[in-house]
Amino acid sequence: MVAPYTLPKPTQKPPRDRVEAAHKALHALGRACKVPAAEQGQDAVRRPLNELETFAQDFPAGGFRIDDEPGTTLALMIVVWDQAQEPVLPNMCRRSRH
Repeated sequence: MVAPYTLPKPTQKPPRDRVEAAHKALHALGRACKVPAAEQGQDAVRRPLNELETFAQDFPAGGFRIDDEPGTTLALMIVVWDQAQEPVLPNMCRRSRH
């Protein structure tokens, strides 16, 4: 969890469909983190990471609501970084960059 008062105020409002796509990608990434790399294809990680990276590039100062909770692009990327610390994900992430 990230304390909201420690983050810069958002100055962009991403379209709802883009927020939903990022939200779905975050859940897909979470599911991929629970499956050993040998049991899944690279796209299981690559697709959601690409979606989240594109969202962050398009809306670096984004503010939005997910599941009725306020969020920002920076907070979303912190969650992604935290998920990347899972044992399964780092190897998949390194492979997906090649």
